[in-house]
Amino acid sequence: MNIVERTTAQLVRNRVHELTDLVIEINANSTSTATLFITPSAVHVDIAGAEGFISGCILPPAITSEQALGELESIVANVRDSMGGAQ
Repeated sequence: MNIVERTTAQLVRNRVHELTDLVIEINANSTSTATLFITPSAVHVDIAGAEGFISGCILPPAITSEQALGELESIVANVRDSMGGAQ
């Protein structure tokens, strides 16, 4: 595994951790309820009370790390939007 692959894999892990933090924040500070499901091959976020927000992504090795990173970044952005643009 070269440096680019290792860096991308680490970024995927970081985005999953970021989603975990966002879900905790939603549950602590919002009228919505968020659930995060993580399996070895997928990530799924469900936010009840946020106009039915549900999003998911397949993780490597089913898809490339680059594809997973793009999907996860999109989910993080959508979750932030559902929170009113929280940083």
